[in-house]
Amino acid sequence: MAEHERTQLSSKQGEVGETKKALQAVESKRRDEMRERDRKIAELEKALAGEKKKREGADAKLKEVKAKLTRKLRSRQTTQDLEGQVDEPEMKHAEPNHP
Repeated sequence: MAEHERTQLSSKQGEVGETKKALQAVESKRRDEMRERDRKIAELEKALAGEKKKREGADAKLKEVKAKLTRKLRSRQTTQDLEGQVDEPEMKHAEPNHP
């Protein structure tokens, strides 16, 4: 009976060895997948940071353009107001006197 038990133990050791190899392969694959996922996350974070920087630059440019446009509009309005003030006295002088 000892020979039979040895054969069974030997068979089980083979199964255990194969199971360990399969487990190691699964764990290795999982580690590889985790590394790949971490690499993709880092790549996406880098892209996101770049997009945020571009947006901040665009927002700053928009603010600058709006401020410049506001200054031009105010200047134009001031010019029109002054022209209107200059034209008013001229129009009064141009009106004929009616006694």
